[in-house]
Amino acid sequence: MAELVERLTEHSSLILNRSFFRPALLALGLTVVQLVASRIIFPQAVLTGEQLPEEWWWIPIIFVPLLPMLAVDIYFVVRVGKFDHDETVKYFDQAEGWLGWKGPLVRALTLGIVNPRRMVDEEVKKNLTEYQSTLKASLWWVSVQIGLRLAFGLTLWSVWAIHQ
Repeated sequence: MAELVERLTEHSSLILNRSFFRPALLALGLTVVQLVASRIIFPQAVLTGEQLPEEWWWIPIIFVPLLPMLAVDIYFVVRVGKFDHDETVKYFDQAEGWLGWKGPLVRALTLGIVNPRRMVDEEVKKNLTEYQSTLKASLWWVSVQIGLRLAFGLTLWSVWAIHQ
């Protein structure tokens, strides 16, 4: 297992690079803004369904940010990806086997034509690149979700502030 972890660590730059940190920092920043806005700036803002009919023009204003926020949320409820833990464990176990005593034996028996360490390295690189792409896309979508929630919250707060 130690050798497999070493191989993964050696290629960690495939995941932890600039293209990962941009969406991660954006998601973090939007989360902090949302937290500050909801807990400090407008925690006392309460807009109930009974208040909406008082001013009919609030309803379309509120629905403008509400609809895209709900659309993104529903999309993720319906299309959320599943990480196959069992398959990943199976591949890690297989890689461990190749990096253990079998690897040098296979390499010796094939006169160096088959290099299990190189094969595992290539698979690790390929999988880490795929994971990085998935992770990056997920972080961008998280940023979109947080941004839409922030826009909806600011809209509700604005309507509430105008009403006061």
